[in-house]
Amino acid sequence: EGFTIDWDAVHDIRANPRTADYPAGSVVRAKMLEFNLAYSTLLRMLHRAFNGQPEQMAVSVGSMYEIKNLALELIRMPTGDGSTVAGPSFEHVPVQDTVGGGAESSRHYKITIRRNGPYLVEGGVPLVRKSIVYSEHGEPLTWKTETILTNDESYMLCRCGNSSRKPFCDSTHRRLPFDGTETASRVPSVARRKVFPGRRITMSDDTSLCADAGFCGNRIEKVWDLIERTDDSQVRFQLMQMVERCPSGRLVYQLESGEEIEPDLPRQIAVTNDGPYWVTGRIPIERSDGSMLETRNRVTLCRCGHSGNKPLCDGTHAEVGFRESAAQVTR
Repeated sequence: EGFTIDWDAVHDIRANPRTADYPAGSVVRAKMLEFNLAYSTLLRMLHRAFNGQPEQMAVSVGSMYEIKNLALELIRMPTGDGSTVAGPSFEHVPVQDTVGGGAESSRHYKITIRRNGPYLVEGGVPLVRKSIVYSEHGEPLTWKTETILTNDESYMLCRCGNSSRKPFCDSTHRRLPFDGTETASRVPSVARRKVFPGRRITMSDDTSLCADAGFCGNRIEKVWDLIERTDDSQVRFQLMQMVERCPSGRLVYQLESGEEIEPDLPRQIAVTNDGPYWVTGRIPIERSDGSMLETRNRVTLCRCGHSGNKPLCDGTHAEVGFRESAAQVTR
């Protein structure tokens, strides 16, 4: 029995596509590099899953969906010859070729936000777990690194809050409705800050970046009280310490010279306990529309799925009772 084929819907894919077929800097080459990196990472995940790390099998599911989406994007991209479209080349990318310097995009630390999907992390960005050290009075004092989770050259982090394999994406966002629309301001932070002048120091505050970590105060006073007494060097020192521990970069300070001082933070992503992803070290973050989020030394990204300032954290995880060990109901 015969059937009808809609030939207008058939893609004439270029035979035996290769990344080298396209010039450096071209859109198709960049997408092929992205596909090949994700494909190679999936192979390594599966290798580990079948060789003593069975938990990697569940984590790899998200990568399977990711390379499918990338392949679909490639077969919609014209090659430029007037008749064919590009396609996945399935070229293996060795680990040593994905880190360090170089001209190719895959050799740099980068976070890409997938539309209504996860964060795609490339370039071997170290992923660690950090927790807040509290005083006996429940005051945030400092940060503690608990463990290294991975330094794979590519992985995907859950953004909807519902993955059963947090912090990694397991593609639950495709099964459960998730609106990941990015509403964070495109205006530079410096233009939004309120300035608080003190003696020999000036503090600036961008409230839109607050992730509600609590380092801005203790049971006695807050940094906005301290700024009034910064003629005392000990008070000034305490304010500087509190500001530098603010993970989102809501608070910054400048010295008398006007120089803005930022803490020396590693280039990494930290999974905070039941809180946001803490991105440090000026790692570039690309929005789902291809534009860049403002590159800053300290950024907190939402992972509960409820922030009203996506992709940035706005502290809503505390209001909704987000827990890494439990699935969340997205809104």
